[in-house]
Amino acid sequence: MFTSDTNKSSYIKKTALAYLWVSIACVLIANIYSLFGHGIRSDYMDYMFLYPFASSALFILVCETFQGNKVRRLFRLGFNLYNSGIAALTAGSLLNGVMEVAGTDAKQIKLFYVFGWILAISGAISLILDVKRVKIG
Repeated sequence: MFTSDTNKSSYIKKTALAYLWVSIACVLIANIYSLFGHGIRSDYMDYMFLYPFASSALFILVCETFQGNKVRRLFRLGFNLYNSGIAALTAGSLLNGVMEVAGTDAKQIKLFYVFGWILAISGAISLILDVKRVKIG
């Protein structure tokens, strides 16, 4: 299935808007949680919004870089891997912040970061390689 440029730019805008809403939700969650945590804050929770926010900027940069090449489609597997990696990094940051506020530690949370980075990087590489492969002209 091929998409036109207008559909692709609409798709990019929808994805960027979704990442923006997730970033706003992360800020709200961190602030509300600090109210119930008796004012104790965690850097992991305060900065967890950066994962979806920065990934939105990276996604737009990659798509806009190849916009002039009239990309036919985005590689679905790469896009899903990338989104799953960002979700794992954000969830790991949230859980790490909760554990920090509670005053405890869990070694398993590091797996969120390891798998999150693996998924995000492999998805980004796959997305970039496929975008270069299917360009027209």
